[in-house]
Amino acid sequence: MNLRERFIASIIAILSPLISGCETAEIARFYHQPSDTFYENMNFDIPALDKFKDNRILFTISVKQATYENYYVWLGLYATSSRSTPIKIIHATLIGNEWKKDYFINTEIDLTERSGDEELLTGEALIEVNGDFFNLFKNSPNITLEVAYSIDGEEKTMQFFIERRIEKYTVYPT
Repeated sequence: MNLRERFIASIIAILSPLISGCETAEIARFYHQPSDTFYENMNFDIPALDKFKDNRILFTISVKQATYENYYVWLGLYATSSRSTPIKIIHATLIGNEWKKDYFINTEIDLTERSGDEELLTGEALIEVNGDFFNLFKNSPNITLEVAYSIDGEEKTMQFFIERRIEKYTVYPT
């Protein structure tokens, strides 16, 4: 063996335990494409958002992992002009393949706060997913969020299809 071959063999021998000790970590991320499109530009007038509007109020969602065992589902409401009556969020239901979980929110949202760009009025409600239900939520490929709300005394529902994507990362030993 010449010197070059020995050098390469030594490098491989040193690095092989590090490479074989690698593991992969999986992170589940959840997306609602129309809401993500809105959040990219904060553009209220995108045609894809029309089915998520009621009385010129846009309903959006965002799902974020808060801790190792908690997810937050944010329901965001946006409007271009103020309203004299609040929007009442009655309850939300998360529906998976073989499970269903109701969250009784019962809160009123006044669209009085301005968003970061100062053009849109905004309000929000929070749904916390944790405990035993966390694993069902995290491992479901298809999730639907159904929100029951009331505008001017008329009760309605709106559905959001949430897409789960698994991202894999290589974790190197330290």
